[in-house]
Amino acid sequence: SITVEVDLGKLISSSDVTSRVAVNTTAVLQCRLCSVPGFSFSWKKQDGQLPSLRAKQRGCTLVISNVTLGDTGNYTCLARAQAGTTLKENVPLLVTAPPRVTSTFPDVVTVRSGGRVQLQCDGVGPPSPHVYWTKGSQRVRNDRNETLKLQNASSLVAGRYRCHAVNYLGHEVRETEIVLARLHFVHRPPSRINAAASQTISANCSANVAKGLPLRHTRWSFALDAKNQHACGIKPKTFSVFSNGTLVISEAAKWDNGVYTCSAEFSGEVITATTQISVGVDTSWMLTTDSCEGFRQSTYYSSVYYAVSSSGTWDKSKYYYCPNGYHWACTEEGRKIFKNNANKSGTYVYYSQCGWSEYTYRGVYRVRFRFRDSATTNAYKHAGNYDEYRLNYDSSTSSFAGVVCIRD
Repeated sequence: SITVEVDLGKLISSSDVTSRVAVNTTAVLQCRLCSVPGFSFSWKKQDGQLPSLRAKQRGCTLVISNVTLGDTGNYTCLARAQAGTTLKENVPLLVTAPPRVTSTFPDVVTVRSGGRVQLQCDGVGPPSPHVYWTKGSQRVRNDRNETLKLQNASSLVAGRYRCHAVNYLGHEVRETEIVLARLHFVHRPPSRINAAASQTISANCSANVAKGLPLRHTRWSFALDAKNQHACGIKPKTFSVFSNGTLVISEAAKWDNGVYTCSAEFSGEVITATTQISVGVDTSWMLTTDSCEGFRQSTYYSSVYYAVSSSGTWDKSKYYYCPNGYHWACTEEGRKIFKNNANKSGTYVYYSQCGWSEYTYRGVYRVRFRFRDSATTNAYKHAGNYDEYRLNYDSSTSSFAGVVCIRD
């Protein structure tokens, strides 16, 4: 027998229209020779394979269920007669889908004042969607609908923008927010912190230029309280700053008093915030029951006071706080004040003063009034010397009388 293959499209005037079906629906493709008896039918896909699990042939009809975008293409219907003649017909299929926005851009776009923003928005179908931008309810006019161009950024430019992709099957939107960069504090430290001695102090300070961005690095600096700047200096500052900008002072002491400044910088702009820290004093170590309330003023130098300890043992590692308005004197201050080498006249430092029986008060024997750096210098004022007499020196921790204080 002789087989003759005839392109049906050349024998029949082509008036067919591409079959269009939405994604995930069922496509039904049919030959135009279905009504002609004596033919058997088969289907194939040009440049591809039929989806075997989803494609079913029912006579001259091909049914494809749950179509995907990959099912788009040209399908061929082959009609074979018993005489050996084969006719074929091309049946185009287009699977359509709601649009998708394929561009990626940040949720937040930060721009400096006077800067420029350009964002591209692309969408796919099929059919190809119409793409455009809006801000609020207003359409953004651009030379090209899919490109958002903003020049000379200002507060008027800032806001939420939407990229739209639209076809007859649907509408997809992707949003971004354009914010104007402005350095500001996210966490501003308190203007004043009052703390007790030995307390842990913390103050959080963090800054940013726009939401969605990492916090800016902040720095802390310290201006010493002028009241702490006396002759022998102060204990070196030991504060910590964590990565989140938190200032931490462990075991706060009187010398931590002062103004702390937090600063942040961005592109030459600097912002600052200050915190005044005031640390109270702990005078619970003092004896206050003698007739001078344990705080006798020097008759030789009116700014000097002798603070009495309730314990007769000196703890070299301890800081003994003077009452508010006074600081614990250091050896150098004492040397400058008490220069007299003649121990012959005047009033005793504390010997038989304020209700003491010579060196004893309430059963405790007290001799040595120590200075803040006595653990190093061994200096002390002897309770039994005259007030104006020079300093004495030894390292004994016994017969501790208290400390020498000076009015701020």
